[in-house]
Amino acid sequence: MKPWNKQNLISFSVIIVAVIVIAFTIAVLFFYLKNGCPFWPIIIPLIAIGYAVAVFVKKYYQKSQY
Repeated sequence: MKPWNKQNLISFSVIIVAVIVIAFTIAVLFFYLKNGCPFWPIIIPLIAIGYAVAVFVKKYYQKSQY
């Protein structure tokens, strides 16, 4: 496998994982609010999920260096 193919595959998989986590978070938030639950208890978990996704992408996303 060429180095740029490996690098692109790793970068693509990191972005896909981040998008999946964000999509599931939005889906859970939608169903949570649809059931009439209050918004204030979910603020801290949303901040934690956002921070975790940002740190994950920053750590594992590879910049283009061929």
